Amino acid sequence: SFRLAGDWMFWTRLLQESDIVLVSRKLNRWRHHGGTVRAFARGAGFGSREAMRIGRHILRHFDVTSDQRRALRRALVCKVWRDVCCAPPKVGVGARARVLADAARFDPRLVFGLVRFGLQRVVARLASRPVDATLET
Repeated sequence: SFRLAGDWMFWTRLLQESDIVLVSRKLNRWRHHGGTVRAFARGAGFGSREAMRIGRHILRHFDVTSDQRRALRRALVCKVWRDVCCAPPKVGVGARARVLADAARFDPRLVFGLVRFGLQRVVARLASRPVDATLET
């Protein structure tokens, strides 16, 4: 039922069953082009919606600290922002609204974080300076 993030769900479920080891070198490569499922699904908001499903699974099944929760919210704010505000024009209002509704259900503070992030971008653009990448939500 995942188009983009099935591997992430696989890894979280694997962590529930056993320990894993981090290997810090690249073991796999993948390519990205406009005709991939990833390119279509990102424009339709599937990426952030699937990320929220995985985030919900992690929060339900793992002992997560408050710092880790904040980091998850920050990552989701950036992902939802890209899917809602940076999607190609062909992505309709309905798809964008579904992503925002999912974000509000996941955590209402996510929507506040989106508004704050958007305002930071507007202010930075007006002031012609780079946006502060640190988000405190």
